[in-house]
Amino acid sequence: MITKNKLDKPFGPVGTSAGIFMFIAGIVVTFYSFTGLILVFIGAFVGFTSTSTMIDNDKKRIKFSNNLFGFIKTGQWIDIYQK
Repeated sequence: MITKNKLDKPFGPVGTSAGIFMFIAGIVVTFYSFTGLILVFIGAFVGFTSTSTMIDNDKKRIKFSNNLFGFIKTGQWIDIYQK
């Protein structure tokens, strides 16, 4: 059984709010100019990136991950051994 724990946002609450605002503004600006896509990508990265941990009790391992754009999980599993 894998337990998933969402920890926090790396840019804090103000950075997350600003990122979501940039994302929405980028979508609106994209209708007029394709340079608005830059705002969309930066806003999505800052607004939706988060950190989490996953604990696998069956295989006795843990994983700290950064969730880029909210869905791309980075990190590696670390085995836990009792000494």
